[in-house]
Amino acid sequence: MIIRLLFFVALIAAIVFALFWWIGHSFQKKVKSMFPSAPKPPEVEKLIQCAVCQTFIPKSKAVKKKDDYYCCEEHANLTKY
Repeated sequence: MIIRLLFFVALIAAIVFALFWWIGHSFQKKVKSMFPSAPKPPEVEKLIQCAVCQTFIPKSKAVKKKDDYYCCEEHANLTKY
């Protein structure tokens, strides 16, 4: 008799747990669909330091001469090589 009672209590507890899990899961999905995900942050470009004035500039805008990078053509022309 007690084993049957324990079985039904465990069964009811499992059903209640599954019901709460299902409600929570569906609520979470609904909330996620209401708020769009955050936009991707822009890609960060590597910064290069000018060999003359020590200013940091994006690598795509830097002027390369031999092994050094410069912020402008004027600084690149200041070097001896």
